[in-house]
Amino acid sequence: MASMMNMTGDLGKGQPYPILIQLPARSVKPGDTWTDSSGTVATMKTIIVYTLKSISADGALVSFNGTMAKNGNIEQNGMEIQMDITATTKGESTYDTNSGLLKNTSSSSEIKGTLGIMGQNAPIAGTVTATTIAKKI
Repeated sequence: MASMMNMTGDLGKGQPYPILIQLPARSVKPGDTWTDSSGTVATMKTIIVYTLKSISADGALVSFNGTMAKNGNIEQNGMEIQMDITATTKGESTYDTNSGLLKNTSSSSEIKGTLGIMGQNAPIAGTVTATTIAKKI
C-alpha cells in the first residue's frame, strides 16, 4: 500500500510494497472491488480496498482506499516508544497489464495519534502525498 507510510524502520517491516498488484483469487473486471489486509493492531494493521477502474493498452488503473492502525510499543535507538496511531490513505495506481508490475502511483495519506516516550505523550499529525513512476533501466 502504497500507500501507507513507514513512521520508523521497524514499523514497516513485513508490510507489502505495491510493486505488484494484489489481485483476488477470482477474475476481476472494471468496477470490481476486493480487500487486502495484513498485520494486527499490535504490529500494524492495514486494510486496503482496491477497485479496478479500467483496463486499456496503457495499463490497468486501480484506485485504493485504506486504513492503518498501530497501538503498542516499539524500540527505537534503545528507547521504548508507545504508539497509538491511525492513518487513512487513498490513491490510484497503473499496472502493466502483461507483467502486473507497477507503472505509476499517486497517493495521499493522513496520520493522527500520539507517541509516548519516557512517560510523556505527544500528539502527532501529518499528511503525506507521494507519486512514484517506475521505469525500466
